[in-house]
Amino acid sequence: FRIEWMLHYHNPNIVKKITKIYLDIEVDSIELPGFPEPGSCPINAIFMIDPEGKTVYVFLLNNIDNPLIEKFTNNLKEFGKKVHDAFDETYGEFDYQMFMYDEEIVLIQQCFALINTLKRDFCMIWNMRFDIPFIIARIQELGFDPREIMCDSEFVVKECFYRMLH
Repeated sequence: FRIEWMLHYHNPNIVKKITKIYLDIEVDSIELPGFPEPGSCPINAIFMIDPEGKTVYVFLLNNIDNPLIEKFTNNLKEFGKKVHDAFDETYGEFDYQMFMYDEEIVLIQQCFALINTLKRDFCMIWNMRFDIPFIIARIQELGFDPREIMCDSEFVVKECFYRMLH
């Protein structure tokens, strides 16, 4: 639509840069044999990079059964330094904001609330073929409606699906 608009109604006095965010999820499939099916295990991390705001958002599930969680949360400052040391030279300096959640559904809700607040033009997803169907199925597995969580509240008609093209 943007390309068609620009081709037919372009105003050279208006310059609009296309904005993007990048997203990836991780799932806790340690208890599952084989590759996880959509919604079959918790989403334990969502990473979102916002180049426009020079911020990386990290949404993490606080799994008290994981013996490494306490060590990680007690050393967040040290972890942040390691991240800066590893990535700043290549990608520039970003602000890293980490959020811990006790409930998986709140983690997912907060991620999509931020996406809808930032209102970037595109959300690029690392492995969309896995991530989007998994997120939708996981929200349903937790007893919620994906349309109410993933779609912006301003949408008149809310639809939430992933269509694979072969």
